[in-house]
This record gives sequence, structure tokens and C-alpha cells, in this order.
Amino acid sequence: MSPTRNTAPKPDYDNFLAFLHDQFVDDLRWVASFDATTYDYQMHYIKPGVETELSDREFDAVVHRSMALFRRPSVEEVYAHLGSAKVLVIQHERATAVHIYLSETTGLIIKIRAGNDITVPTFTEACLDELYPVQ
Repeated sequence: MSPTRNTAPKPDYDNFLAFLHDQFVDDLRWVASFDATTYDYQMHYIKPGVETELSDREFDAVVHRSMALFRRPSVEEVYAHLGSAKVLVIQHERATAVHIYLSETTGLIIKIRAGNDITVPTFTEACLDELYPVQ
């Protein structure tokens, strides 16, 4: 299943979050969807206590910088010879960031505590299957 879902039905975030909670239990830090053209984002989940690590203003800066730096067109420009970008996984010392591109301008950011296995494409395909379940 391809991460680009231009004609997809409305995402089922409840189903998607239940899947992530089952996979990562207490290691899921936060989940947001974004639109890189408007720099709007919607928080779908934030682990209790994580919001106290960063103020609201700092959290906004983290998400906005993620949207600006890791926009699909920017990633594709760097690696134009490899084709369309579908997902970007960044492993940090304390967390892993998974950016799933849903269209040219929209996507998801999933932050998971470091040390968890993230397999590509298996994990991203499972995420999309849960986000857009077959009706």
C-alpha cells in the first residue's frame, strides 16, 4: 500500500492511535498530522508528561521546524534520482521520528521512544492500513 493517499477516505485516527498504542504501549510519545502549505497541524496524541518537557511554544517550534525541514518536496529534491518520498525515519538519541507523507503537502509525524524497532515498509504500510481501514 502506498503512503500517498490523494483520493483516500477520511482518516480513522481512533483506529490508528489504538494500533500505535498496541504496538508501543508507553513508548508512544506523540502523534500529529500536518499540512506543510499552511503550517497547520493537529495533535492526535501526546503522552502525559511529554507536554511538560516542552512548553506549548517550544512544541509548536518543533512541529513547525519538522514541517519546514522535512517537507516532501524538499526531501524529494535532494534525492530526485530515487523517486517519490514515502516516509522519513530519523533516529535520535531519545526518540525516533517517523514522517509519513500522505500527499504532496500533508502527512503524519509519529514520535516513539528510542530503542523500538521501526521497519520500513512494513511499519508504514501497517500505519496506513489502520489509518485508512477497508470499509
